[in-house]
Amino acid sequence: PLKRLRAFIPVLVPLFVIVFQRADDLATAMEARNYTGGEGRSRMYPLKWSVRDSAALVFSVIFSFAAVLLDGRVLLP
Repeated sequence: PLKRLRAFIPVLVPLFVIVFQRADDLATAMEARNYTGGEGRSRMYPLKWSVRDSAALVFSVIFSFAAVLLDGRVLLP
């Protein structure tokens, strides 16, 4: 499992660089258009944690652990 995680490092580093560059470009564009968020802005409805969120979290954690423990044998050919 650790060997597979190390294999992803050459992919993850450029991915993070691109993501942060894109975020910076977006922030610059928003500032140029005089976008101001803050107190006056709100969502259509407030987000609340629900049972579905908890179930999705539990499923994701179990799936992730299973993928690491099984070393992808079940999920990948």
